[in-house]
Parts: sequence; C-alpha cells; structure tokens
Amino acid sequence: MSKEVTLVIPVYNAAPYLESCVNSVLAQTYPNIDCLLIDDGSTDDSPALLDRMAAAHPDRLRVIHQPNAGVAAARNLGIQLARGEYLMFADNDDFMVPDYVSHMVQELEAADADMVVSGFHRVSEDGRILFTHRLTQDPWSKFRAVAPWGRILRTDFVRQHHLQFGNFRVGEDSYFTICAYEASSRIVTTDYIGYHWMDRPSSVSNTIQKRSDIASALPMLTALQERIAPPQILEPELLDYFFIKHIVWHLTYIAKDTARPVVASTCETYFAWLKDHVPGYRKNPQVSLCRPKGELFGIRFTVWLLVKSPMWLKKVILTVYGAL
Repeated sequence: MSKEVTLVIPVYNAAPYLESCVNSVLAQTYPNIDCLLIDDGSTDDSPALLDRMAAAHPDRLRVIHQPNAGVAAARNLGIQLARGEYLMFADNDDFMVPDYVSHMVQELEAADADMVVSGFHRVSEDGRILFTHRLTQDPWSKFRAVAPWGRILRTDFVRQHHLQFGNFRVGEDSYFTICAYEASSRIVTTDYIGYHWMDRPSSVSNTIQKRSDIASALPMLTALQERIAPPQILEPELLDYFFIKHIVWHLTYIAKDTARPVVASTCETYFAWLKDHVPGYRKNPQVSLCRPKGELFGIRFTVWLLVKSPMWLKKVILTVYGAL
C-alpha cells in the first residue's frame, strides 16, 4: 500500500479560490492523501465552504478551525497534526496538476531523500503562465526555491529536527526551509514542475511584503543566522550568498511601493546588517556575474551591482528601479 501523504493547506479568507485549490487535491492520482485544511480564523465564507467540502469527502479532507494566529502558526499546527509519513504544503489559492503528489512521492523514494524540491509555474488569474521557475542539480538551486510548497518531506525528519515556521512578517517560510537544508545532506532537487503559484493582487506577497515600513527582512535573517551559525552541512559561501540575495530581493521588491526616503533608509539598515553579520560579504566569491551556478543571470547581475556599488549609487539604482 502506498504511504500516506499529509498535505497541509492554511486557509484565510480564500472563499473565491478555495474550491479550485481543493478540487486540484481531490483530482490527484495518488491514492493515499490526507488533506489537512486549517482555517485560520477566516471572516468570509471559507469556514462554511470548508465544512461542506469535508462532509462530501470525509476520506480525503480534514478541517481544523482555529482563531486567527497567522500562516506560520497554521502550518506549524499542520506539522503537529500530520498523520502521513510524508508531508507537503500548498497555499489556499494555488493549484496542482493531477500527478503532482504521485510524482513527488516517486522522486523522494527513488532518491531515498529527506526532501525533494521542485520548481513552479507562476500563473495569472486568467490562466496565463507568467514565468516558469525550473530547478537544476547545482548546489545553489535548492536556495532558489524556499516557499513551503513545491516540495515533499519525510514527516519524521521535520519532527526530529524540530523544524518550525517562524513568526515573521517577511520570510517565515524561508526560515523553515533553510533550517531544513542545514538539517540534512539528503535533500535533492528535481526539474519536474507540477505546482502552479497564482499571482493575485491581494496576496501577502503583493501587499505587506512590498512595504518595509510594515515588514522588515532582518528579524528572520537574524534568527536564521543565530540558529545555524556556523553551518555544519550547508556551504558557508552559499549560505552567506542567501543572506545577501534575500536583502537585495527585498530592497528591489519594496522599491516600487514604498516611499523613496523609506527605501533609502532601509537600504542603509540592510547593508549595515550585512556588514555586522556577514563580514566580508563584498568579497564573497559567489557575488559574481558568473556565479552562483544555476542562478538566473538577471538576479546575479542585480546582486552584484547593488553589493559592489557605494551607498549613494545603491540608492540611485533603487530609485530608478522603482520608477520602471
């Protein structure tokens, strides 16, 4: 008999998209899925909709209602309540192709791995694929995918290493993922893609995370460094590059939606943090137009440009980027 997979889906005010997401779970070809839907204090029709779907499919769906505590708390509860030998995550407004779970289980078992990481398609609300994020076998490639979805894990691996999502406004999923990467040398990537990440204007990644006056990237980075310093499994150069890239990513991410003086101040704060916490970051060999292998050239160029530029030029670059 196939091993059970617990698929954890946090739900918060997702009524317009929820049925599509759950239907993609019910359409999976894998025969042994325990879908755990955690209602995080929704105030729309999501709770009633969840209960109706669970009543119609009691063998496939479990629903838990809790007061609003945030997505990290919902996922952590999912880890506690998972009954499957394997663990997966999905967001409540995304969807998966029918062979997604089956393929990921096959990859995990074939590699005898603790985790298999895949890429994804970024999809618009009208169904267009905006871009495809495909992974390679390069050591850096797994760092390019840090969201909780698009991967499968052994549940006992997660529990044995006390892996949890952090209570951060930015990077709660990155904290979980990088801690997992440091916990095992048996983590592999695949070029398979079966997950569709929906691009919705109302999502957290398109609202809160784009404003540094609301959410900073530094609490997560500081907590992550405290937990895995020095790294025992991860390559130090690649881990440091992750810190650098994460800071550059958030600066470019907020540039279009945050006031220019706030972006400038955040830039100073972020690079001061790098100077204090990642000494010699400017000389990291991975900060290059040619490295790390497996990263997109545009990202390598942006990281290299912002790291190597003096502070005044960093601010100019971010201002121009924000105006584009």
